[in-house]
Amino acid sequence: MELLYDPMTVADEDSSFGSKSDNHLKKHKEIEFNITRLKDVVDDLFKDQANNDMIQAKRKFANKCAYFLQAKTGEKCVGTIQWNTNFCKANVAEYTLKVKVPSKGIVNVKLVVDLHNCSCLADEESHKYMSHVFDDFVDDSCESHSEDLINLLSYWKEFTRSFRERGFSNLKLIFRDLNEQQVTFKSNRVKSTIMVHLNEKENKIVMFRVDEINKRTLANIILKLCGNEGAEQTTEQAGLRRLLQAFMTKLEADKVTSFTDVKLSLYGQKESSFHILAGKKDNPDKVIGFVDSKGEFNIHEKKTPPVPDRRRCTVS
Repeated sequence: MELLYDPMTVADEDSSFGSKSDNHLKKHKEIEFNITRLKDVVDDLFKDQANNDMIQAKRKFANKCAYFLQAKTGEKCVGTIQWNTNFCKANVAEYTLKVKVPSKGIVNVKLVVDLHNCSCLADEESHKYMSHVFDDFVDDSCESHSEDLINLLSYWKEFTRSFRERGFSNLKLIFRDLNEQQVTFKSNRVKSTIMVHLNEKENKIVMFRVDEINKRTLANIILKLCGNEGAEQTTEQAGLRRLLQAFMTKLEADKVTSFTDVKLSLYGQKESSFHILAGKKDNPDKVIGFVDSKGEFNIHEKKTPPVPDRRRCTVS
């Protein structure tokens, strides 16, 4: 179980797609939604990308999203396409496809679903809605990203049942596969970001994001997910409370006040774990907290080497 959560402020997970006002679209073209034009625009954005497995998967995903939007059009729901040389935004009803080529790195593709009448993304109603969206999206496809998204959604449902619902209100909830293909659900208000994804070992991960790891943010996570001290709690809630409290106690003993641009991994007994990502660094350093064989809690810090430029990776 890996977590990326901002209980205090909104950490913009969409920074790679530009600002909320889409300032990068000041000089752009706009037309009524048209599937042929949208596919042409998407192809143009991919034309200078490397020919590797990840880019090919992203291109297929973008086209799948385009046809998904087409299926949502109708007499009362037409939609629009906006684009320029490095960005495309297609919108139909509450669904938006965004494709962007950043100045550095590889092309980004995501489908955004705005849940205007939903505040919690952990209740039965939201689970049913997201299942309906994924069922429509994957259709009869047997592509790996379709299976991955369905499996990630199932994992999210299972995960949320172990904690308090109030910890999953006012969310931006991101599902992302190994090729960084992304489907995002946004509640009517967004105060926190959570990502459900596959890591490099293809393990299902839930990540909560904070701007900074400190005693205040950790205490807020405990309160929202586990409730007050002494309240009735699940086994998972009790385990999470113990891990975070042990980490906070160790910070106080070592006179450390906070961490930024790090990924915190806490490991307890019976293979329990909890992970938090602080800051917006693409390749953060790692802080690992664990209980040793003597029952003592320890903290290790590990520097992470730079990530190579994947734009130059090709497939033979």
